[in-house]
Amino acid sequence: MNIVVIGSGPAGLVSAIQLARAGHQVTVIDSLDTKGHKIGECISGSVNSLLHQLHLPEIEEGCHQPVGGSISRWAGSHQFDDYVLDPQGASWRLRRKLFEQQLATFAKDLGVGFKTGIVKKVKKVEPSTVTDCWQLILHHQQDMQCDFIVDGSGRNGVMARQLHIFHDKGPSLVATWGIAEHRGGTVTDRTLIETVEDGWWYGAYLPDNKMVVVFHTTHQLSANLKRCPQLWQQSLEQTELLSSKMDLSAFAGTNLTSVQARSCIAKQCSGDNWAACGDAALSFDPLSSQGIFNALATADMLAKAINASDRTAALNDYQTKLRQIYGIYLNRRDGYYQLGAEYYQNEFWQQQVSPEYSNT
Repeated sequence: MNIVVIGSGPAGLVSAIQLARAGHQVTVIDSLDTKGHKIGECISGSVNSLLHQLHLPEIEEGCHQPVGGSISRWAGSHQFDDYVLDPQGASWRLRRKLFEQQLATFAKDLGVGFKTGIVKKVKKVEPSTVTDCWQLILHHQQDMQCDFIVDGSGRNGVMARQLHIFHDKGPSLVATWGIAEHRGGTVTDRTLIETVEDGWWYGAYLPDNKMVVVFHTTHQLSANLKRCPQLWQQSLEQTELLSSKMDLSAFAGTNLTSVQARSCIAKQCSGDNWAACGDAALSFDPLSSQGIFNALATADMLAKAINASDRTAALNDYQTKLRQIYGIYLNRRDGYYQLGAEYYQNEFWQQQVSPEYSNT
């Protein structure tokens, strides 16, 4: 079968690898961006067990950085977690782009084709008028045909947009972040998490001698902070935990970037000769640190469904499992935000606990 995979992140690449191993002709379309920082670098220690099952190279120290644990001030409660006590082992702070480049190389060695560079986006997807397959109209009016489409395009959800599929969306949550050079001094290998009145902060030292700080808040407040970065810096410097563990003056004048961070699941994750995995199917709050793991796991689940003898039944079962996973995740997430709602007693935290889901 001729399969096109949209997206060259972890979900797209792992699905391409698994499908190529099954003998399909696979092409990944995306721009393999090698510039700048890609947010979302933390992954649980269980990743190596999953990578072993997928017969993919495991995460190793040197290329990537083990995380010693976390220090949090969540809703007035101080907590120190040491990952040495975790039976799954230490979490990892990835060199995200290196990780994806390694997956891409692995895929190429299996014969997966890549259409990159000038291909920035999929402009249109429609059933072919000539054959029983899909036709994709790409940037610069290029076109492709295929028998099956795997959507690994992340939160953009190319197929959902093209097919006008609604999503169940959680409350507004946007991550606004900055990167700064580490200028020397003490470095902690802990993940730093701290709540404030109108959101929560994440801070970490990265493997490439940089620091990242992310503020999670509403779309409206995030937009205000982007317009006036000094407010982001002032709020950052008023933190207690992050200010005690990081040189926050290094972030003065840094460029801010915002990305969507709300919980989300597509009402339909597969259909006639297409299916989505990773964030294109369901997206988690960054607090879970499960984004990359979810991408890898759902990509493998989807590949198995596509390869099943009864593909239609397998894809229906795949959608059911994703709904179950999402329900378990929401229960755990709400437990943390409930603590914030009880502690701060304000609109932001209360809306995070009792979301009125929107269909968009």
